[in-house]
Amino acid sequence: MEKFYIVRNQKALQDIKEEDEALEQQKQFIREFFAENGINGGEYLMGGLGGYNKPIPEMFESNIWLCVKDTQENREKHEKEFKKNPVRGYMREFKKSSKTLKKFQHECAVKKIPVNIYPIHFGDYFGQLRYSGYSQQYFKSSDDMLFLRIISKNDCEIIPETDGFEEIKGSEFFIALESRK
Repeated sequence: MEKFYIVRNQKALQDIKEEDEALEQQKQFIREFFAENGINGGEYLMGGLGGYNKPIPEMFESNIWLCVKDTQENREKHEKEFKKNPVRGYMREFKKSSKTLKKFQHECAVKKIPVNIYPIHFGDYFGQLRYSGYSQQYFKSSDDMLFLRIISKNDCEIIPETDGFEEIKGSEFFIALESRK
């Protein structure tokens, strides 16, 4: 089953706003840190113990990890700081003892950078989907409206438990999606 909505639920909109702000703060920090430390490639993975879309407390900073794209320039500059085996075949993870990682961990904690970015799960707003399989697609239109497509993996009903989800036709969703391009 598949349904389409315009989302006006204030909690959902606030969650997406917080996710967007956390991601932008993280990206800005990464750009600056990579430039200062001679890391290139633009791709990265990072994480650590702590909450989602919030900074990790300083007492847990040593649990933050960082992987960067496996490029020739990164290997030349940081080879001794990387773990031996690539992650996902094209990323290199910094060793816990590396100076670059220790600096990264400390700056994440001091600058209060969100480390674990976790997207909103709209299934939490739909009772039957909360514990079953579903997929979601959402975007903001040019006029700042939030559109949602939600697909149930089984035959359960897709009924919002809270106000703020206005059901629309699929054609409206796809017209709005195409107008973004």
